[in-house]
Amino acid sequence: TDHFFGMLSGGQMDEPTLLSILRRLPEGDSEIMVHPGELDADLAAKYSWGYHWEDELQALCSDRATAAVQQQKIQLISYREL
Repeated sequence: TDHFFGMLSGGQMDEPTLLSILRRLPEGDSEIMVHPGELDADLAAKYSWGYHWEDELQALCSDRATAAVQQQKIQLISYREL
């Protein structure tokens, strides 16, 4: 990709942080690093560094994030399309 975001927010990508990134995306292809998911006992036992999978999932699925994507005319693609 041309641009990469999220390294400094790894495991902490909440909705305000995601919205800030979406609103200032430059021209070109951008990757936003997130690892959304649901925390369960197995994940908590295996990864003890306090990653907030559920917060990242909620941020990505929020109405405000969807609206920002539409307002900014961001085209969501997969790696296959790169």
